[in-house]
Amino acid sequence: MDKGKLTLLFIRDDSTVRRFRLRPFWLKLAAYLFGCMVVLTVISSYGAYRFWTKYSKLLAVHNQLEIRHHEMQVKLERLANLEKLRQAQGMVGKSANQTAEVGGPAPKPEAKPAAKPVAPHVAKPAPTPQPESKVKAPSPPEQTASSPAPAASGEPVKKMTENQLAALYPSLDKELIEVNNLAIKTFGDGSLKITFDIKNIDPKDRAISGRVNLALITWQGEKLPLEINRSNLSFRIQWFKSMQTTFSLPQGETLGGVYALRVSVITKNDETILQETHPLALLMAKPGA
Repeated sequence: MDKGKLTLLFIRDDSTVRRFRLRPFWLKLAAYLFGCMVVLTVISSYGAYRFWTKYSKLLAVHNQLEIRHHEMQVKLERLANLEKLRQAQGMVGKSANQTAEVGGPAPKPEAKPAAKPVAPHVAKPAPTPQPESKVKAPSPPEQTASSPAPAASGEPVKKMTENQLAALYPSLDKELIEVNNLAIKTFGDGSLKITFDIKNIDPKDRAISGRVNLALITWQGEKLPLEINRSNLSFRIQWFKSMQTTFSLPQGETLGGVYALRVSVITKNDETILQETHPLALLMAKPGA
């Protein structure tokens, strides 16, 4: 064997022996290259992990910024039209209060006839007494068409204040879910469209499923449930979901007689986790086409 070389023997039972001669340099080079590959693999794996972590954080921040951008757009549109809506709401409320008053305007006092000249006093014979059975009792004054009719149910229902309504319908929040960007648009046919976003506060912990119930609160404190398809207000979310539905006011009700929108979020186990009351004047947006 030559000095400084290594001999590799490959022996099989059914074949001849094969010999290979290698210099130690090639073995050292192969070991060095293998070690470099292992080091590069470890470094690449660590770099991929770091970059993936940063990408996940940036993606979460991007999603939050999109949500905030959408919220700010809705708030900007709402604030731009808030003054006009308050004026319109005040006019509608004034007209509703006028129609709710009992009776018409007070009748004008009739002019008294002029005093007639007093005739000279002439003594008249005393009238003959009549039996009590023939004396007629004075008939009660007849009700004229101009006199106001008496109220059928007593005094009219008084309008409650915002503080009284807030105490009558308190809020409930178990800090599991949020309802944001509430907005209501009116249409020419009298129907209304409501849009809102429902957000899971802790999306990494669990997904939440349930339904949203909507009702109207009148200025007299009455709660009016809305007839809405429940499938439009059912949800199952991990992060958030945008929802919308249309409805009509109950028969006989006007926007002027409605104080607020009552929003309730109920889980699939019939547990109420959120109840909020939103004044209608703050939710109204531009009328739809």
